[in-house]
Amino acid sequence: MKQVANNVIINAAIIDEKEEEVWVMGRPKKNGTYLNVRIETSIYQRLENLCDDAGQTKTVAVERALLAYFEDYEEQQRELKKLRNEK
Repeated sequence: MKQVANNVIINAAIIDEKEEEVWVMGRPKKNGTYLNVRIETSIYQRLENLCDDAGQTKTVAVERALLAYFEDYEEQQRELKKLRNEK
């Protein structure tokens, strides 16, 4: 617990000492763009299960999956380019 002026911060909430007002502080906004997709229900259910098991948000899971896909794709493209140049 951290004391700030006459307020106490508890788990990202500021509570007035007199407990008259409570301000909930949300997470800082990240620089992002919304992406709306329609996916098969079975894939969505697998995503939900993964997120529950891993304790992460769907956003984090999808971002990580996309980054892994991009890295694999880019590596394959580099390998293909290397093979083409060897001919």
